[in-house]
Amino acid sequence: VVDLSGIDLYAISLLIQIDDRWSDIYQNTFEVMKNSYLSGDFSYFRPAFDLSTRTYIPFIGNQPIFVTLEQIKILISLAEAGETNYPAYSYLKQKILNSNALYLNYQIPSGTPVTNFESIEGYALMAKMARIMEDVQVYETCINRILWNTANSPTSPIFGLVFRSEDENKVLTASSWVVWALISMY
Repeated sequence: VVDLSGIDLYAISLLIQIDDRWSDIYQNTFEVMKNSYLSGDFSYFRPAFDLSTRTYIPFIGNQPIFVTLEQIKILISLAEAGETNYPAYSYLKQKILNSNALYLNYQIPSGTPVTNFESIEGYALMAKMARIMEDVQVYETCINRILWNTANSPTSPIFGLVFRSEDENKVLTASSWVVWALISMY
């Protein structure tokens, strides 16, 4: 089973320049990723593909959950390959603009957040996707949410870092969030 969010179509396209045998791999992978999309009231990319049965896995784990970060990674990979999925982008855009938040994951098919934890990585990658789409409104919303979740008190031990509140007394930060936040802004 292949995790589709881990595939970088752009990187595979660069390998074609080195060795043309990557062409078939690229085309097959592109088709699998493109066709993983399910449209409807709850639009999403199925996150995995079973190579032995040539079927899509609708969700990973025990519950039907949409993982925001995985969805945006697939969306970006396809967009960088010239395949912009406007309905998928619009769905995520609607999630951000309607609630001013992008959560870690959502239930399938209701689209309700599974948790109240915001997806810092999701904001950063969605800002990148908004730049591709030239969508200033989504870009600014994502950047503002990143900045809102950045420690700005000089006395804080995590001053300048992106964080997420776990509860009243605990915050969580990760170096990858900081890197993704910086990439999204610059």
